[in-house]
Amino acid sequence: MITLSELLKFEIVEDEVDNWFLMTSWVPITSIVAGYLVFVLYAGPKWMANRKPFDIKYILLVYNLAQTLINLYYSISTVLTPGSLSYIYNHTCHPIRPRSLRPLQWKEVSRFFSSRGLS
Repeated sequence: MITLSELLKFEIVEDEVDNWFLMTSWVPITSIVAGYLVFVLYAGPKWMANRKPFDIKYILLVYNLAQTLINLYYSISTVLTPGSLSYIYNHTCHPIRPRSLRPLQWKEVSRFFSSRGLS
């Protein structure tokens, strides 16, 4: 079994994704998650304690439309990327070109926001 200290020292370096935004180490993501938890659990409730809820109906409408269009883009790019359908069908690892990975990076950003209950 791997201990926590061994896990924190262990780094997998991928040449294709190592220079991506927030992918150089675990520290940026951990800082973002810690800041999010502080805001959601402490600062946010104190700030909104004596306030009326925001009316964000139209903002959510635009947000959901954007999420739909982004997912449509991912679906189309998956179908049009050479070898992606055979990869999905065979469930085997095939190297793909770094340009083909760019939509996947934005998909993770999209999943981050949609997992926060904004959709």
